[in-house]
This record gives sequence, structure tokens and C-alpha cells, in this order.
Amino acid sequence: MKRDTRYYQQHGLLRIFLSYFGPHRRLFLLDMLCALFIGAVDLIFPLISRRAINTMLPAHAYHTFFVVMGIMAAAYLVRAFFYYIIAYYGHTFGIRVEADIRRDLFRHMQSLGYEFYDHNRTGQLMSRLTTDLFEITELAHHVCHITGMVNLFYISGGKSDLVAVGGISLGSAVYNLPLGQLALQGPT
Repeated sequence: MKRDTRYYQQHGLLRIFLSYFGPHRRLFLLDMLCALFIGAVDLIFPLISRRAINTMLPAHAYHTFFVVMGIMAAAYLVRAFFYYIIAYYGHTFGIRVEADIRRDLFRHMQSLGYEFYDHNRTGQLMSRLTTDLFEITELAHHVCHITGMVNLFYISGGKSDLVAVGGISLGSAVYNLPLGQLALQGPT
């Protein structure tokens, strides 16, 4: 999708970034659905096992207990398969989005005049173009998964959602603080 400079001036950064997801929305949806199933299994397993141990075993319902545990073992096998799908297709999605963004950035860099390159370090520009872009796409991939998990926590009705959101926010703030300060300092 070829875009001109006006497109980038008229739209916000998040909208521009999310527009790159469109051509690959099937991979994105597959990735999110698999992450949703994995999160559901991770949340449901402790609840079911606690209930099975506290109610079925004291009632001597061994057959029912082993059937339930067999179903949970099967769910974990399906979970492992979905985790493979996330690892393969989720990262394929990220690579494709990253390639589209790189294509547009390289096209833009080729349209810049020589004066721009006289005043900027080319190696630093290329490093920012490759390394920073990879970090951004990885962050977006993981933020989508974290958002799905937080939503599952909220749906489950537990108090753990507040702890998870607080912990994730605090961890992100601590992790991003040095990076944000480096970005504000500008090129050295």
C-alpha cells in the first residue's frame, strides 16, 4: 500500500501503525484466538482442579475425577498446539507487518534529498530503522497478548486482574524509563 507524506501528517501514530495490520488480519485473528484459548485454559485449570480435589475425591467419585482430569490433559495438549501456532504464525504476522513498515520507511528514505543525509548519520538511521522497528513490532505482539490475558482476568471476576494490570503497568514503567530518557536526549 503506497502512502504519501500527507497520509502520515493527517493520521495519528497508532492509527498508522494499526493500518499495517489490515492486510494480515487473518493471521492476527488466528494469533489472538489461540492466545484467548491458551489464556482460558490457564485460568480454568486451577479452578477445575481445586473443585475436583475438594468435591469429587471426598465423594469417592474417582471415575468422574479421572474423566475431568483427562479432559484437562487433552485441553493442555490442544493448548500446546495453539502455542505452536502462536509461536509460528504470530511471529510470521509480526515479520510481515515489520516488512511492510520497513518497505514504506525505506521508500521514504530514498525520496529524501542529499542535504538530509549530510546532516544525519546514515549508519545511525539504518540502525534505528532496523533495530527499533523490530522492538516495536515485538512489543505490539506482546501487548496484544497481555491485553487478552487482562480481559480474561476481568471476565473471570477475580481480584487478580487489578494485581496483573498494576504489575504490568509498573513493570512497563520501570523497563521503559531508561529507554524514554535515552530517546529524549536525542542522537549523540
